[in-house]
Formats: sequence, C-alpha cells, structure tokens
Amino acid sequence: MSIGYLFISLSCVLWGLLGPVAELLYRSGFNANDVVFFRLFGVFLIGFIPLFKDIVYLYSKRLFYPLLLFALFTIIEWFSFFTSVKLNGIFISVLLLYTAPFFITIFAKYFFKEKLTKWLIFCVFLGFLGIILLFASSYDNTSQNPSITMVFGLISGISYAINSMFGKYFSNYVLPFKLTLYRFSAATLIYFPFVGFSIFFRTYTFFNLVEIFYLIFFPGILAYFLFYYGLSMVEISKAAVFTFIEPLVGSIVAIIFFKESLGYKLFGAFFICLGIFGTLLNPLLSNRRVTWINGKK
Repeated sequence: MSIGYLFISLSCVLWGLLGPVAELLYRSGFNANDVVFFRLFGVFLIGFIPLFKDIVYLYSKRLFYPLLLFALFTIIEWFSFFTSVKLNGIFISVLLLYTAPFFITIFAKYFFKEKLTKWLIFCVFLGFLGIILLFASSYDNTSQNPSITMVFGLISGISYAINSMFGKYFSNYVLPFKLTLYRFSAATLIYFPFVGFSIFFRTYTFFNLVEIFYLIFFPGILAYFLFYYGLSMVEISKAAVFTFIEPLVGSIVAIIFFKESLGYKLFGAFFICLGIFGTLLNPLLSNRRVTWINGKK
C-alpha cells in the first residue's frame, strides 16, 4: 500500500478521536466553548502569520469576506459537534457529523451543477432513513432533549458540508493546507471574545494539559500535515474512501471505552454507515474525482 494511504489513514484515526477527547475534557469540567477554542487555537499558533502576511492578497482576490464566512461556519460546525457530544454522547454525534456527504451531494447538484446519479440518490435515501431511525430511537434513551441533540448533530453535518463547498470554491486560489491555516486562524480571532483571556489563567491538571495538547497538536497540526502530504501522493477519489475510518474509530471508542449503549440506535447507525460508505465509493464506481475533500474539517 502506498505510504500516502498510510498517512491519510493515520490522520483519519486522529480526527476520529476528537469526540472521545472532548468527552474526557467534559468530565474534567470543561464546556463546549472551551473545547472549540482549544480545537481552533492549535492551528492558529502556526497559521496567524501566513494569514496576516497574505491578507492583502486575499483582499485583492476578493477572498477576505468569503474567508470570514468560511471561518464562521467552521465555528458553527465544531460548536454544534462538541455540544452534541456533551448532550448525547460520542456515538450519535460522530455519525451525524459524517452525514455531511449526503448534504454535499445535494448542494453539489444545485450549486455546482454536478450530476446526481441513481446510486447517489439511493445512498442519500439510506442516509436520511438512518437519521430518521436515529431520531426515533433517541427517545428510548435517557437523553432529556433528544430532539435538541439531533438538531445540534445535524447542524454539524450540514456545516461540514457547507465548509466543503467553501473548500471547493477556494481551491482555485489557495492551496488546501494554507487554506486550513487561514480559516482556523480567522475562526480563532472571531471566537476568542466568547472565551476571553481567562481561559489561559484557569487551573489545569496534568491530565487536562495532556488532553488539550492532544486536541491542539494531533488532530490539528499533525493530522492536517499527514492528510495533505498523503493526498499529494495518491488519487483523491481513492483517498476519499479512507475518510470512513473517522466515524468508525469514534464509534468503536465510544462503545468499548465509554460504554455507550446502542440499543435501537444500531439500526439507524447501520443505514447511515451504508449511505456514507456508498457515497464515498461513488467516485471509484463512476471513475470521477472527488472535489469536496478539499474542505476537510
């Protein structure tokens, strides 16, 4: 197997552990605002210099305001996801985040005039059937507000899809890795007033620092480097299939280490996974390139 696929697989494993690490931080007394800031701040540490250096170029190409929107939807995506993890656990939240391919398929039809094949229609149908089953089965658990939880989870998936559309738009002007530095840095500057300087002066245990360091470095700086470096070695259409590792890792960790109960949620999860995998396989089956992967989280 090409080393490029290995790098992509490792990056997907690191991203798949975002939900579990957030759950550990919640158990230590942190909230969604804190986790979102830590998620963004790591990339900001290496990205703010390129952003300020290239701000004139962004203005000249009329990319500055689209970048602000991109950053805003990045915040919405991660706040919704981490809030969903807080409200209803890792398993459902991870699955709903990765419903993004279904929304991407729909958006691409109307905004980029991409062809919607019968296979994609079938995959989207499976995905939304799974979402409905998840929603119905969520009333069987101890969640106090399952409908609110589902809304946050779906917003994270829709925002992920919108960010992928932004990624496709910017791909004509900015390299993917540099774009990641731009949008996370801009998102950090936008989000900072909601957390303030107090976040730097609170008391942290050693294990808190380890968890925060993981959140900042591994799924932030390292994962993006591995992903885009690996992507430069392989075909994008084939690399897309490996992104299925992310929800798989998150779900397995939620079940084994956090003892999350599945119950009837398993039926909805099954159809969502089928739909996701079918959507990711579509470029291979139809010999088309994947364009949405440039909007990678």
